[in-house]
Amino acid sequence: MAIDIDLNKLDKLIKDHHKKCNQDDVYEYMINKNNKQLDNANEFEIDYDEFKRIVGEIICICQIIELDLKLIYACLYLSIFKKKFKYSSNNNWTLGETITQIENIQKKLPEPVFSKDQYSKLYRITSERNNITHTLVKSFSYLDDFVNSMEFKTAFNRINNFSQQVLNLHKIIQEKRIQLCKENDIPFSFLNKIING
Repeated sequence: MAIDIDLNKLDKLIKDHHKKCNQDDVYEYMINKNNKQLDNANEFEIDYDEFKRIVGEIICICQIIELDLKLIYACLYLSIFKKKFKYSSNNNWTLGETITQIENIQKKLPEPVFSKDQYSKLYRITSERNNITHTLVKSFSYLDDFVNSMEFKTAFNRINNFSQQVLNLHKIIQEKRIQLCKENDIPFSFLNKIING
Protein backbone atom coordinates (compact mmCIF):
# COMPACT_ATOMS: atom_id res chain seq x y z
CA MET A 1 0.00 0.00 0.00
CA ALA A 2 1.58 3.26 -1.12
CA ILE A 3 1.12 6.35 0.96
CA ASP A 4 -0.02 9.42 -0.97
CA ILE A 5 2.29 12.34 -0.31
CA ASP A 6 3.39 15.32 -2.30
CA LEU A 7 7.15 14.96 -3.00
CA ASN A 8 7.60 18.71 -2.57
CA LYS A 9 6.11 18.42 0.91
CA LEU A 10 8.39 15.45 1.61
CA ASP A 11 11.43 17.44 0.48
CA LYS A 12 10.36 20.30 2.73
CA LEU A 13 9.83 17.89 5.64
CA ILE A 14 13.31 16.44 5.15
CA LYS A 15 14.94 19.86 4.78
CA ASP A 16 13.15 21.12 7.88
CA HIS A 17 14.30 18.04 9.75
CA HIS A 18 17.90 18.70 8.71
CA LYS A 19 17.65 22.34 9.70
CA LYS A 20 16.42 21.36 13.14
CA CYS A 21 19.19 18.82 13.51
CA ASN A 22 21.81 21.01 11.84
CA GLN A 23 23.38 17.74 10.68
CA ASP A 24 25.32 19.32 7.83
CA ASP A 25 26.77 21.85 10.27
CA VAL A 26 27.64 19.04 12.68
CA TYR A 27 29.32 17.05 9.91
CA GLU A 28 31.29 20.07 8.72
CA TYR A 29 32.36 20.85 12.28
CA MET A 30 33.47 17.28 12.96
CA ILE A 31 35.23 16.89 9.62
CA ASN A 32 37.01 20.25 9.95
CA LYS A 33 38.00 19.55 13.57
CA ASN A 34 39.34 16.10 12.69
CA ASN A 35 41.21 17.41 9.61
CA LYS A 36 42.72 20.22 11.67
CA GLN A 37 43.94 17.68 14.22
CA LEU A 38 45.50 15.56 11.47
CA ASP A 39 47.06 18.55 9.69
CA ASN A 40 48.50 19.90 12.93
CA ALA A 41 49.38 16.57 14.54
CA ASN A 42 52.60 17.91 16.01
CA GLU A 43 50.91 21.01 17.42
CA PHE A 44 47.75 19.28 18.59
CA GLU A 45 47.87 17.95 22.12
CA ILE A 46 46.56 14.42 22.20
CA ASP A 47 44.68 13.91 25.43
CA TYR A 48 42.38 11.35 26.91
CA ASP A 49 39.36 13.69 27.02
CA GLU A 50 39.62 14.26 23.28
CA PHE A 51 40.04 10.51 22.76
CA LYS A 52 36.80 9.89 24.70
CA ARG A 53 34.99 12.60 22.72
CA ILE A 54 35.97 11.05 19.40
CA VAL A 55 35.06 7.54 20.58
CA GLY A 56 31.67 8.87 21.70
CA GLU A 57 31.19 10.56 18.34
CA ILE A 58 32.03 7.31 16.53
CA ILE A 59 29.61 5.29 18.63
CA CYS A 60 26.81 7.85 18.09
CA ILE A 61 27.32 8.03 14.32
CA CYS A 62 27.51 4.22 14.08
CA GLN A 63 24.20 4.00 15.95
CA ILE A 64 22.68 6.49 13.50
CA ILE A 65 24.08 4.42 10.60
CA GLU A 66 22.51 1.31 12.12
CA LEU A 67 19.14 3.05 12.51
CA ASP A 68 19.29 4.49 8.97
CA LEU A 69 20.03 1.00 7.62
CA LYS A 70 17.02 -0.38 9.50
CA LEU A 71 14.90 2.39 7.98
CA ILE A 72 16.31 1.55 4.54
CA TYR A 73 15.35 -2.07 5.14
CA ALA A 74 11.84 -0.92 6.15
CA CYS A 75 11.54 1.13 2.93
CA LEU A 76 12.67 -1.83 0.85
CA TYR A 77 10.32 -4.18 2.68
CA LEU A 78 7.36 -1.86 2.19
CA SER A 79 8.14 -1.34 -1.49
CA ILE A 80 8.73 -5.03 -2.29
CA PHE A 81 6.17 -6.81 -0.17
CA LYS A 82 3.56 -4.01 0.06
CA LYS A 83 2.84 -5.21 3.59
CA LYS A 84 2.80 -3.40 6.88
CA PHE A 85 6.29 -3.42 8.33
CA LYS A 86 6.74 -3.94 12.04
CA TYR A 87 9.92 -2.31 13.30
CA SER A 88 10.15 -4.88 16.09
CA SER A 89 11.08 -7.43 13.42
CA ASN A 90 14.48 -5.78 13.00
CA ASN A 91 14.70 -3.94 16.32
CA ASN A 92 17.24 -6.34 17.82
CA TRP A 93 19.40 -6.78 14.74
CA THR A 94 23.04 -5.83 15.07
CA LEU A 95 24.67 -3.51 12.57
CA GLY A 96 26.24 -6.47 10.77
CA GLU A 97 22.98 -8.41 10.67
CA THR A 98 21.12 -5.39 9.28
CA ILE A 99 23.70 -5.03 6.49
CA THR A 100 23.32 -8.74 5.66
CA GLN A 101 19.51 -8.45 5.59
CA ILE A 102 19.70 -5.49 3.18
CA GLU A 103 22.05 -7.47 0.96
CA ASN A 104 19.57 -10.37 0.97
CA ILE A 105 16.51 -8.23 0.22
CA GLN A 106 18.30 -6.36 -2.57
CA LYS A 107 18.41 -9.65 -4.56
CA LYS A 108 14.72 -9.01 -5.25
CA LEU A 109 15.48 -5.54 -6.66
CA PRO A 110 16.48 -4.58 -10.21
CA GLU A 111 19.32 -2.38 -8.92
CA PRO A 112 21.55 -2.77 -5.86
CA VAL A 113 20.94 -0.64 -2.80
CA PHE A 114 24.67 -0.18 -2.20
CA SER A 115 27.71 -0.97 -4.31
CA LYS A 116 30.08 -3.82 -3.41
CA ASP A 117 32.57 -1.21 -2.25
CA GLN A 118 29.97 0.39 0.02
CA TYR A 119 29.02 -2.97 1.50
CA SER A 120 32.70 -3.65 2.09
CA LYS A 121 33.03 -0.30 3.90
CA LEU A 122 29.92 -1.04 5.96
CA TYR A 123 31.34 -4.37 7.11
CA ARG A 124 34.74 -2.75 7.87
CA ILE A 125 33.00 -0.07 9.90
CA THR A 126 31.11 -2.76 11.81
CA SER A 127 34.35 -4.57 12.57
CA GLU A 128 36.27 -1.44 13.53
CA ARG A 129 33.40 -0.12 15.68
CA ASN A 130 33.38 -3.45 17.53
CA ASN A 131 37.15 -3.26 17.96
CA ILE A 132 36.95 0.29 19.32
CA THR A 133 34.18 -0.53 21.78
CA HIS A 134 35.63 -3.82 23.01
CA THR A 135 39.42 -3.95 22.65
CA LEU A 136 41.14 -0.68 21.67
CA VAL A 137 41.34 0.77 25.19
CA LYS A 138 43.07 -2.41 26.41
CA SER A 139 46.04 -1.62 24.18
CA PHE A 140 47.10 1.31 26.40
CA SER A 141 44.95 1.65 29.52
CA TYR A 142 47.18 -0.35 31.88
CA LEU A 143 50.43 1.32 30.85
CA ASP A 144 52.13 3.77 33.19
CA ASP A 145 51.59 7.33 31.94
CA PHE A 146 49.54 5.89 29.06
CA VAL A 147 48.67 9.32 27.64
CA ASN A 148 52.30 9.76 26.61
CA SER A 149 52.68 6.20 25.31
CA MET A 150 53.07 5.28 21.65
CA GLU A 151 50.16 2.82 22.08
CA PHE A 152 47.81 5.65 23.09
CA LYS A 153 49.01 7.91 20.26
CA THR A 154 48.50 5.06 17.78
CA ALA A 155 44.99 4.40 19.15
CA PHE A 156 44.19 8.12 19.01
CA ASN A 157 45.27 8.43 15.37
CA ARG A 158 43.31 5.28 14.55
CA ILE A 159 40.03 6.60 15.97
CA ASN A 160 40.62 10.04 14.49
CA ASN A 161 41.00 8.55 10.99
CA PHE A 162 38.11 6.17 11.55
CA SER A 163 35.74 8.95 12.63
CA GLN A 164 36.27 10.60 9.24
CA GLN A 165 35.39 7.34 7.43
CA VAL A 166 32.26 6.90 9.55
CA LEU A 167 31.08 10.44 8.83
CA ASN A 168 31.64 10.07 5.10
CA LEU A 169 29.80 6.74 4.93
CA HIS A 170 26.92 8.04 7.01
CA LYS A 171 26.29 10.84 4.53
CA ILE A 172 25.98 8.22 1.76
CA ILE A 173 23.60 6.08 3.81
CA GLN A 174 21.50 9.06 4.85
CA GLU A 175 21.16 10.14 1.20
CA LYS A 176 20.10 6.59 0.27
CA ARG A 177 17.46 6.57 3.02
CA ILE A 178 16.06 9.89 1.82
CA GLN A 179 16.10 8.70 -1.80
CA LEU A 180 14.24 5.47 -0.96
CA CYS A 181 11.64 7.38 1.04
CA LYS A 182 11.00 9.66 -1.95
CA GLU A 183 10.91 6.83 -4.48
CA ASN A 184 8.45 4.83 -2.42
CA ASP A 185 6.33 7.77 -1.24
CA ILE A 186 7.20 7.01 2.37
CA PRO A 187 7.44 10.14 4.52
CA PHE A 188 10.12 10.20 7.18
CA SER A 189 7.39 10.88 9.72
CA PHE A 190 5.85 7.49 8.82
CA LEU A 191 9.17 5.71 9.39
CA ASN A 192 9.54 7.61 12.63
CA LYS A 193 6.13 6.28 13.72
CA ILE A 194 7.25 2.75 12.86
CA ILE A 195 10.26 3.14 15.15
CA ASN A 196 8.59 4.98 17.98
CA GLY A 197 5.29 3.12 17.92
